[in-house]
Amino acid sequence: MATVPFLGGGVGIFGIPPLSVGPIVFSGQLPYAYLALAALAAAMATVHNLVNSRFGRGIRALAGSESAAASSGVPVLASKVVVFAIAGAFAGLAGGIGAFFTPFVSQDTYPPLASFGYVIMAMVGGLGTLWGGVVGAVALSLWLGLPSALASLPGLPPTAGPILQYAGYGVVLVVFLLRCRAASCRR
Repeated sequence: MATVPFLGGGVGIFGIPPLSVGPIVFSGQLPYAYLALAALAAAMATVHNLVNSRFGRGIRALAGSESAAASSGVPVLASKVVVFAIAGAFAGLAGGIGAFFTPFVSQDTYPPLASFGYVIMAMVGGLGTLWGGVVGAVALSLWLGLPSALASLPGLPPTAGPILQYAGYGVVLVVFLLRCRAASCRR
């Protein structure tokens, strides 16, 4: 893997200053929580307007059948590229807020295994719904708080927390896959 010294090489970037907008400097957890909630509200409003637009009807048609959408005049490749770019912009916004909050960024900040949790959050909240990711993130965070609390009980090894969290992920995934199969989760 090639490393770029300007971006911190293999170690990452340390000492990122706090976010400041004009004279306002964000310090502490509470301002970043409000900033994250404001970014979430802006993202939800953007997605709501996007999904209810002509373009949104086209991408919903793509989810059903690409060939039917293409025959109706939906530019398949261009629509997929735009959706990918919008999703990347939202991920970049979240990553930027996170970078200012933690003052450190490296390739290990968001490991590939974390994406497994994001998929489960979307499944729990409901695939194809506007609030699905938010509901799934809150529900899964609360659910995985339980193993963390159990892991702090006396007599358990220090590795009990992560093991119980992965077990929690497994339980949630199996339950929702079975629920999805029983309900035949096809639209």
